[in-house]
Amino acid sequence: MTTHFLPLVYGDSDLLKGQTYYYALAVSNSAGEGNLSLPRYEMAIETPSPPRDLSVQISGELSLNTTWLAPLDNGDGLVASLSTPRPMHKYVVEIDVCC
Repeated sequence: MTTHFLPLVYGDSDLLKGQTYYYALAVSNSAGEGNLSLPRYEMAIETPSPPRDLSVQISGELSLNTTWLAPLDNGDGLVASLSTPRPMHKYVVEIDVCC
């Protein structure tokens, strides 16, 4: 006999940006309640603000040099100049060619 278990889902809403939330679960049945799981945690984040001071300069024949400063808000509610920000996973650079 094969038993199939569907994933159980709990949604949490109205979270505060930058706040870390911890979760631990226990299962109960007619015999009682089991032990708590190991806690898991995650920080509530949003998309970051745009990078600052974007500059594009010609750096040679058929080449450009692009520089920018990190965004002031990286999505976790911490101001970059006042605290150690959450690491950014990547920057996305889009290039449009016109004319």
